[in-house]
Amino acid sequence: MNRFVSGFLSNDSFFGKLMTKIAIIVGANLMFLLFSIPVVTIGPSLAALYYVMLETQFRDGALNPFKTFWKGFRMNLKQGIITWLIALAIIALAYFDIRFSRWAGGIFSVFLIAIYIVLAAAVIVYSYLYPVMASFNGKIGQLYTNAIYFAFKKPLRMILLVAVEAGAAVLTYGYLDMLPLWAFCWFFFGFGAIAMLGTKLLLPLFRPYQDKKDNASGEDISLRLSEYDDDTMDELGKMDGM
Repeated sequence: MNRFVSGFLSNDSFFGKLMTKIAIIVGANLMFLLFSIPVVTIGPSLAALYYVMLETQFRDGALNPFKTFWKGFRMNLKQGIITWLIALAIIALAYFDIRFSRWAGGIFSVFLIAIYIVLAAAVIVYSYLYPVMASFNGKIGQLYTNAIYFAFKKPLRMILLVAVEAGAAVLTYGYLDMLPLWAFCWFFFGFGAIAMLGTKLLLPLFRPYQDKKDNASGEDISLRLSEYDDDTMDELGKMDGM
């Protein structure tokens, strides 16, 4: 009996690995909230959150989420801040355009359709941008290009990823009477769980770009998984059928 219990609770058991991953998600989620307090650092915090989940896929819990998050944050600080400020500018511009179009009415109401299309496109691109930033080296322009490329390479996967993120937001704001429960979930694991699911969906797409370079500039834009063995990467390749 004692052998069964010790085996069940060991770090190598299914239960032990599950609890380890939950602990990593919670730890990374708390780090994300802490580092997002200045608001302008939400971008690098998102990239760092995805970086933790990226590493978690391969290490079976053999990592410190706090140190790994800090490493991902420092790696993506500049690019994360710039891309997040661009996102805030898009949101602000769309907000004022929507308000003006509704106030002016008439022909200006037609512009609402174009604004909503731009916002939808921005949501898709930014859903991919920070996982791409966490996974690849490259300049900002390359990261945006890669995000667009990966988004439309597998449309069904794109729809699933955006649906998960949008669905979580709709569920939260659609049932405000359950706000204490949603606050608890988002505070402890919500952002981390979505990032974990995102990396599971996207890593098979990223796998073929291991150890690549931009031939034009010679800059290293390789997937940040080159340290992992070929067997692990082949397992990812088998998942890329969706």
